[in-house]
Amino acid sequence: MSNTSKQARFLALAYGFTAFIIVTIAVGVSVEAVRDEEARLERQALEFAESLAQISQEHMLRNFRALDRNSLEVIDAVRNLGTDTQKLTPVMQRIMSRDNIAVQIGFIYRDGRLLATSAGLEGAGIDLKDREHFKAHLEPNRPEVFISKPLIGRASNKWSVQYTRRVTSESGEFLGVAVISFDPLYL
Repeated sequence: MSNTSKQARFLALAYGFTAFIIVTIAVGVSVEAVRDEEARLERQALEFAESLAQISQEHMLRNFRALDRNSLEVIDAVRNLGTDTQKLTPVMQRIMSRDNIAVQIGFIYRDGRLLATSAGLEGAGIDLKDREHFKAHLEPNRPEVFISKPLIGRASNKWSVQYTRRVTSESGEFLGVAVISFDPLYL
């Protein structure tokens, strides 16, 4: 073998080895860049998810505070105005017009009939004594607030969840149930 062919072979091998090293370094740098980008995207997604969770939590808390405030206003109205449908209905409508969270606001009398509702006088008299959100308040030792499963409201004919509170007189006598019906998708 001649000296020239040995040199050509050596140069080819050196060029090949150099190319291999350059390609290996380039692949390594690219893989590291991809890993860095994946880590950055993962951090970004986690930050976004945390922000979204906080926003959702604040939204739900604000909504439940509004539901609670509305139910307490219904209780005050019943205690102050009695169980007169003509007097209670405008109060329910006023409460309903203030917040856009409720589908309907009402008061179920102790016998299970819907006595007053923001839907007007047409809804009054509907029998709700078989509904879980009414029966939950028949026992005085039950929790103060009850939240139903989603159901189709008999007065509203809409899917809703019932946020309810037991209504008692100042002496503790059971008067009925304050009901705030809300769209489950709104939460």
